[in-house]
Amino acid sequence: FSLLHTLLGTSMQTLLEEMSLPSNVSEALLYGQGEFAPFLRLAQACEQFDVKALAAAAGELHLPCEQINRAQLVGLAFADSLHA
Repeated sequence: FSLLHTLLGTSMQTLLEEMSLPSNVSEALLYGQGEFAPFLRLAQACEQFDVKALAAAAGELHLPCEQINRAQLVGLAFADSLHA
């Protein structure tokens, strides 16, 4: 979701104005603030293969990197199963 505005060729602000998202989700996406911001930073670090940012986000969320890697693999396997 953090790259959706890029895929659609619009600004995040414009995209969120057209969607009915809870304010705390919009706050994270637009300003990088609020209760969901750490999860967004984690997703962005995973998307960008940024090891330092991943370690920082994992630490902020008190999650071991191994658990994040496993969750990402499960998610990728699920997405792959949708194409089968």
